[in-house]
Amino acid sequence: MKSFNRFYAFIAQIISLEDTSLEKLASYGGWLSRLLPNRELPPEIEITEEMLRLQAFKVDKKEQGSASLSPGDTQPLAAISEFGAKPYTEDEKKELSEIIKSFNDRHGTQFTEAQMARIEAVNPEIVDDNMREMLRNNPPDVVRSAYDQAVFQGMIRMFQNDAEMRDIILTDPEIRNKVTSYLFGRALRDAQRVA
Repeated sequence: MKSFNRFYAFIAQIISLEDTSLEKLASYGGWLSRLLPNRELPPEIEITEEMLRLQAFKVDKKEQGSASLSPGDTQPLAAISEFGAKPYTEDEKKELSEIIKSFNDRHGTQFTEAQMARIEAVNPEIVDDNMREMLRNNPPDVVRSAYDQAVFQGMIRMFQNDAEMRDIILTDPEIRNKVTSYLFGRALRDAQRVA
């Protein structure tokens, strides 16, 4: 599946396939490959029929044109205006502090904001173009289930080298739900801001 998706992504950049069924297959395959276990990480959860059902899909033509350079083009490239994590809103700062306190109180740990903020590294991994389109074009209650599954799988992969935090996320549904809700709010705000 991953080989097909890499091949399709490469070919689709070069020629126009005009086959929506292939586009749907590539989109579904990209989403499904994040959900399924890989060779390095044994399955931590049982994959159900409900989890495999694609809940939202939208195909858009983003742009069309030539990537060729013309003689005499002198327009400079725009500088990078943003790097790293997006700044927190006041509500997000408060929510992150509450998660850290809850995490530490419930499990006797001493995690800091910097340690907890690294959980956000899961969003760039799972919020690809397909997920961003789902977040942008569907009501939150429709896309939340697909996001929850993707973020849970992403957290499992991210924490495989961090036993203490991984065990807490995997065994404490209340903490996992709080973290997922927080990440979902950030991803939704970011996706809507880009539109």
